[in-house]
Amino acid sequence: MAKLNKKAAEATSSLGSLILAIIAFGIIIAIVIFFVNRGTEITDINACRTSVIARANIQQLTQDYLGVSGERLTPLICKTKDEQTLSGTREEIKERISLLAAQCWYQFNQGRDKDLFGTDFDDNSCFICYYFKVPSGMDQGRPSEVNIFEEEVGAAERRSADNITAPELYNYMAGATNNLPILIGGQPAEYVGNAYNFDFRGFYNENPTRIRVRDITTAPLQDHVMDYSGNIPLETRQRISEEGLQLILADKANLLVIAAEELESNDKRAARRIMENINLHSFERQNGVLVLVDFNNRVVRVHMGGEFSYELQDHQIGVMIEEKFGRVNSREQFMNALVDLVRDIRVKLIEGDVAQLSMARPDSYYAYISNYESTFPYITDLHAGTTYVIAYSSSASNKLGWIEGIEQSFAIYQDQLVGRYWIAPWPRSFTLKGFSDAWDAIRGRAAGDEFMNNLLITEANLVYNFCAETR
Repeated sequence: MAKLNKKAAEATSSLGSLILAIIAFGIIIAIVIFFVNRGTEITDINACRTSVIARANIQQLTQDYLGVSGERLTPLICKTKDEQTLSGTREEIKERISLLAAQCWYQFNQGRDKDLFGTDFDDNSCFICYYFKVPSGMDQGRPSEVNIFEEEVGAAERRSADNITAPELYNYMAGATNNLPILIGGQPAEYVGNAYNFDFRGFYNENPTRIRVRDITTAPLQDHVMDYSGNIPLETRQRISEEGLQLILADKANLLVIAAEELESNDKRAARRIMENINLHSFERQNGVLVLVDFNNRVVRVHMGGEFSYELQDHQIGVMIEEKFGRVNSREQFMNALVDLVRDIRVKLIEGDVAQLSMARPDSYYAYISNYESTFPYITDLHAGTTYVIAYSSSASNKLGWIEGIEQSFAIYQDQLVGRYWIAPWPRSFTLKGFSDAWDAIRGRAAGDEFMNNLLITEANLVYNFCAETR
C-alpha cells in the first residue's frame, strides 16, 4: 500500500509539474503578445521564435506525461510578411533573399523541433515567412565564389537579366561568408549541455583545492585534458586525447576535459565562460565540446557549442552522462565511464553527419539553413514578375512518403531530366556511383529516428506541392 501511495504521489507531482509548466509558458506567450501588440523593441522574429520554442516544449511535456500531442495548447505568434519586389544590384538581391531565409530558419528554432504543426501522418506542413519578387533588368553580378552547384566558369556573363537560377543562388549561399550572429538574428552564440550528479564519493576531500573559473584562460596545445585534481591517471588522459584527436581529424569538434577537486562553479554560465575564455571553438564555428568534472561536488557536465544542438540536445546529453556514471562505485569504473562518455559523444557527432555533398563554408548561409548539411533547403529558379515564398516546412512523424518522393526526383535527376525547379542540390558532374553513395547516406539518416525539417524558396502557387497544409 505504501508503494501504491508513493506512485500516486509521484503521478500527482508529475501532473502538477506539467500544469505549472503549461501555465508558465502561457504567461510567457501572453507577455510576448502584449509587447508585440504595443510595438516595443521585441521584434516579430524573436516573438515567433519564443512561441515556437514554447510550443515544442509543451508538446514534449504533454507527450511525456499524458501521451498526447499538445501543439494546439500554445499559439504560434508568427507573421507572414510581403517584401514586394526586391531592389538593388543582383548581388544585393541574392544577399537579401539569403538573409530572409536565415531569419525564417532562425524563427523556427533552426529546424530542431519535430512535427511542430501537428501534421497528419506522413505529411508536411509549411509556414510562409515571406513573399517576394525579383525585378527585371538585373545586372550580371559577380562570378560565384564557389561553383559547386552546376554553375561553371564564365556563367556570370551569360546570366539572364530577368532570372536568378537555383544553382546561382545555391552557390551564393554556400560561398557568402557572414558572421554567425547575423545569421541567428543578432542573438548571442547558443550552447547546449547538461550536468549529472554521480553518487560515488571515492574522490571526496575535506579541504579541496577550489579552481576559479576566471583563472582558466588557456588550453593545452596538444593534450585534451586539464587535470587540476591529480585524480586522472596517465592512461585515461591518453585515451581521452585519442578521442579528441579523432574529432579534430574529422574536422568536427575541439574537445577538452577539465577536472578539479572543486570548481568555483560548473553551471551553464560558467561552462560557457570557460569555452569563450580559452577560445575552444574553431574559427567562426561553435564546435567546442567541454567536459567539466567536479570531484568534490560529484558533478559531471557536458557543454557544447550550438552547432551540435541538432545532433544532441540538452536532455539527450543528460541521459548519456547518467548512463555512464549511474552505477560507478570505484575509481577504475569512473575513469572508464569518463572515456566511454567522450567516445559516445565523438561517435554521435560524427555519425550524425550526412555525407558531405558540397564544400559550403561553415559560416555561410547555406551551411546555416541546412544544419551544416544534415538537411537540405529547396530552391527553385527565380523569374521576374513571379511571386515566390520563403517557407518553413515541418515534417510529420513518418517520413516514408517524403523519402519516396525524393527518391522519384532523384531517379529523374540521375537521368538528367531536371524540370523547372531543383529538388536537391547535387551537381550533374557527380558520377552515378557518387549519387548512389550519397543517397544511401541520406536515406539511412532519414529512415532512422531523425526527422527532416526544411526551408523552401519556391513559387507561391507551388507550395502545396511540398506541403499538405500551408499556414
